[in-house]
Amino acid sequence: MPGASKSTITYMLVGAAIIFIAAFIGVRAGFALKSNKGMDFTPEGFSNQTSLKIGDLAPALPVVSLNGESGLMPDMIRRRKTLLAIVLPGCGPCRNLLDDWSERSFAENAVWLPAVMAVGTPEQAAAELPDDFRARFPVYFCDEQVLDSLCRVAVFPTLLGIGQDGRIRFIISGYVGRIDRRFFDKYL
Repeated sequence: MPGASKSTITYMLVGAAIIFIAAFIGVRAGFALKSNKGMDFTPEGFSNQTSLKIGDLAPALPVVSLNGESGLMPDMIRRRKTLLAIVLPGCGPCRNLLDDWSERSFAENAVWLPAVMAVGTPEQAAAELPDDFRARFPVYFCDEQVLDSLCRVAVFPTLLGIGQDGRIRFIISGYVGRIDRRFFDKYL
């Protein structure tokens, strides 16, 4: 560049170096996310926006099943390893989660049971659930005020991993995208 001062050229080189470094870091971060490296896939690594804690007994929420059977959630799952999704009718992220679960391979040969607890009345929630979903997984309904008083769920969907002993193994608040099934196999 004719007439460019030494300081101008220095500033341009420093700026180019900064842009190059930022692009390099961005590309590396993208590869790390894509391969799940650098992400904390442990129960403690996920957001928990409830009053529940890992290690607590599953809450004794009064629920109603699709066939009208009433009971407490721990009794309904009968001490099975359970992946429980707490969803809210009309919630877009909840619908994304249910769409992921609708894939036939989602729980194929799993040693844990996927189940859904929809907040609200059976009429409100049942209309939102895919037909094949209702036939494949247990679906329960819970009153919103009761859920709030016992669990303080602030974000939907919320996933609870409940072990065979009835204790919470993990809590995941919000839709975080498709989680590799090996996570559920490992921690349930």
